[in-house]
Amino acid sequence: MDMERVMAEFWGQGYTIVEDALEPELFERLETASWNVWDKVRSGAVDPWGKGPEAGSIFGLLAPEFGEPVFGEHFLSPSLLRYVHEFLGTDLRLGYVHLRNASGAYDTGWHRDVVDSAEMSYQEEMEILNRPLRALRWQTAFTDDPCL
Repeated sequence: MDMERVMAEFWGQGYTIVEDALEPELFERLETASWNVWDKVRSGAVDPWGKGPEAGSIFGLLAPEFGEPVFGEHFLSPSLLRYVHEFLGTDLRLGYVHLRNASGAYDTGWHRDVVDSAEMSYQEEMEILNRPLRALRWQTAFTDDPCL
């Protein structure tokens, strides 16, 4: 782990890519659990928000209805927490986990989840991106996806 590189990339461009945030065994279990969740939603066995399988996203994966505790384990993974602690410190609150359907409608294009930066200068965007962090978002691709 080259934390200096990770931090420089994140603060310089608004994102970074790390290859070791999940242990291989945990990654495999998360991938299996993700497909299990999609199967449960598609079959109608679980539909916690009444949106059905066409929704494109499944939220609330920590809910017991899904029967996949590995999503909770993911939050406490030492390999993930070493990055989270570096960015946010150790006083943390649990967030949420959701799945995106790579083949579903997702038309937001490039975004950095802070503001609509299309009309901003680079300097204006960097000023926003370099504010103290209150949250951190991780993306893990289980399929080949050019966006991730």
